[in-house]
Amino acid sequence: MLNKFQNRYRIASARLSNWDYSSNAAYFVTICTAYRQPYFGVIINSTMHVSKIGEYVIECWLNIPAHFPYFYLDEFVVMPNHMHGIVLIEKPFIDSCRGFRIVEIRHALSLPQNISGEPQQSEPPNYRISVFATRGKTQFQ
Repeated sequence: MLNKFQNRYRIASARLSNWDYSSNAAYFVTICTAYRQPYFGVIINSTMHVSKIGEYVIECWLNIPAHFPYFYLDEFVVMPNHMHGIVLIEKPFIDSCRGFRIVEIRHALSLPQNISGEPQQSEPPNYRISVFATRGKTQFQ
């Protein structure tokens, strides 16, 4: 049954009530503009042309890891009235016996181990980021 909030009908949350959304996992994110207004740009001849606000949205999305060091960005797309993106959360956790240990999630494999059984140091993953948005003829990739 639909509930009312501030005298308006609304659907129930699609979120799992028993899931901690700060947990390590990959999350699909959708952000919509108020009243579905095309603030982020327009589509002309099947090409997305981002507005100044759309450029700011892209800049903010790309800066997420600067504010949250355990967040990694994957693919995202900006459309006239919304954006979609995939963010991966990979926070280390404390294992009382060995200090910090990285939790595995589906998109990554364990770090290779050296002879002593300790993980080898390696560069952080380099996720491919593509934006299907253009301003004029400039493409963000």
